[in-house]
Amino acid sequence: MSDILEMTGVKQGYEQELNNYVEQERACINLNNSIGELMLSKSVELVLFRNPLLNSSVPEILNLHNYAKSVVNKTIDVFTTSELAKEIFKLNLAPSKIDIGKLASEWLSEKDTFESLYKTIIHSFKFKGDQMASFYMSNEDWDKGHEISLMDLSYSDEESTEETPSVMNSAILKDYMDKSDQKIILVYDFLKMWIFLVELIGIEENTPNSPEITLSIGISPDEDSKEEIESPVDFTKDLYGSQDDEEDYGFDDFEDGFSDEDISDYDSYDY
Repeated sequence: MSDILEMTGVKQGYEQELNNYVEQERACINLNNSIGELMLSKSVELVLFRNPLLNSSVPEILNLHNYAKSVVNKTIDVFTTSELAKEIFKLNLAPSKIDIGKLASEWLSEKDTFESLYKTIIHSFKFKGDQMASFYMSNEDWDKGHEISLMDLSYSDEESTEETPSVMNSAILKDYMDKSDQKIILVYDFLKMWIFLVELIGIEENTPNSPEITLSIGISPDEDSKEEIESPVDFTKDLYGSQDDEEDYGFDDFEDGFSDEDISDYDSYDY
């Protein structure tokens, strides 16, 4: 029985891999068509990181896309370049040479989200990443501002006046980090409260294609080295209140027509 299940799993994996390759071949054919149309109709030549694409075969195009990952340290798939080539054909362009590999890399960088930044931070500390987390836009005093959560926890409430948190997988980094010294707080695991203070120290022209660690100092703590935070509860205060509660709620200012002196006079009466 186990042999049958194993063979079934291998067959399904093979079929999935085959289907994926067929989809890549189809995208390569579409890309080749766009390459030919751009050259014949507009004298626009497409290259992939300086490698000519005109008259390339399907295996050659796929190999060039695999090579692209070693250039920009990011996956540039044929589905992306194929769609970009279609959009380029719609433009009114003068005869030119366009590196669609660089264009795809820049386009993907423009779409980098807080989710990719979150994963980079969590993986760099070797945390499991299986807990809830949120970014908070901050200021010079490290106050918590607009929330960008890992999951969409919003609910429909038309009467609610609270600001709806954004979601990491749809929050674009460049939309929030547009100036140097921008401060952001990342809270991971709301029981153990791992807090990361993130600061944008500058913006450069030559930027990485995705968040990456360029300098690491020291040894990161173990994720389980921190205990869960327990909030102490004063049940006496919760049940009976305190003097501070009276002051907070203005009980001392309640006007009933009697003063403390009036009440103290009752002690002198004989019963």
